[in-house]
Amino acid sequence: MQPVLYIRLTGGAVSATLRTLHVTEEGVPGTLADTALDELSVLAGGCRVVVIVPAADLLLTSATVPSRSRQRIVSAVPYLLEDQLASDVEQLHFVIGAADAAGRVATVVVEHQKMQQWLELLRTHHVEPHTVVADLCCLPQSDAPEWSLLLEGDTVLVSTGRNQGFVVDADNLMLMLRSTLQTREKGAGAPEQLRLISSGTGGDLALVEQLSELDLVVLREDESVDALHHLAQGFDKKQALNLLQGRYSRREQIGKLLRPWRAAAAMLAALLLFSGGMTVVDYFELSREKVALQQNIDQTYLAACPGARKVVNARAQMEQCLKKLRGGGVGPGGEGLLVMLSSIGDALKAANGLQLQRLSFRGGQLDMALAINDIQGLDQLKQRIIKDAGLQVEILSATSRNKRIEARLQLKGKDA
Repeated sequence: MQPVLYIRLTGGAVSATLRTLHVTEEGVPGTLADTALDELSVLAGGCRVVVIVPAADLLLTSATVPSRSRQRIVSAVPYLLEDQLASDVEQLHFVIGAADAAGRVATVVVEHQKMQQWLELLRTHHVEPHTVVADLCCLPQSDAPEWSLLLEGDTVLVSTGRNQGFVVDADNLMLMLRSTLQTREKGAGAPEQLRLISSGTGGDLALVEQLSELDLVVLREDESVDALHHLAQGFDKKQALNLLQGRYSRREQIGKLLRPWRAAAAMLAALLLFSGGMTVVDYFELSREKVALQQNIDQTYLAACPGARKVVNARAQMEQCLKKLRGGGVGPGGEGLLVMLSSIGDALKAANGLQLQRLSFRGGQLDMALAINDIQGLDQLKQRIIKDAGLQVEILSATSRNKRIEARLQLKGKDA
């Protein structure tokens, strides 16, 4: 259970301190205190804040609406009560309870100006209330046909039922009670007893004697306790009418704060959606490019290494293939294929009419089949290779065909 902080606002000018009562998570009431306004926010931290306002600033009444539709009830009640109100309906805030079996709904009416003053006072001191309720609605209720009276100084709160009653000064209490009892004699809600609760010391004995004249049982609380303690004990969050409804509800207040940001939030959501969509598109596009690139790598490897048949890891296999070409077939003279081809490149380019037909490298020996213009060109090629590359060159065969010389040469390292 969340701890609760009760804050009581009294009528008239707001003083520098407010009466507060802290109730622990276990429901144990703490010490009543007069708390400075600047200390409210610290005291309210982590608590459910219940603000009790004076019923003298409100109108507690009821109306009968022949409908079970909540929306219709809310719309109809202000105009059904219009004759009882001194202000225009537009200037008033209506808090409407649930309809009973007879279709009557308890209603609290308060001026918007008064609600705004209370909330501004609290929010100025960084307190956001969870519940704002009239003190009259917090008087203890009993299952017995009973009315509760709270005597506080010269003022008496009279509860004639759940969320029903009136506030009167002590001098006019008997007049108001007799008048109210006459209207209830023949109807439901007539009491059999009165419970008198006094928040001061003494001064209520004369009142008890006056109440005894009403031919009702009068029960008097023996212990004198602060009024806020009685109100906190009698508060029922499920039954008491919370004034934070409609435009003053916490949901509505949060909505007001968020409303200016709705357009920006919508634009941000659209931007995030667009960005997310583009990311998905880019992902699939890059995935296709990756597949195509991998295929090109595999094809390049197979073309560069004719003996290869299967691609498992193209990079590792290509490195092995290059290593083999660079030095894997080194002959006795230490020359590899690439080294040998590099050394004879200039000689091959300088030979007129040279056409390579076949190359074969094995055991450090390079066999070349070629065609050249004449026998003199073949001899010049041999001598240049010997001179420039320092290799041993042996002409294995030379045949004249179609006015050209087809020959086979074998190249070895000089130490082979």
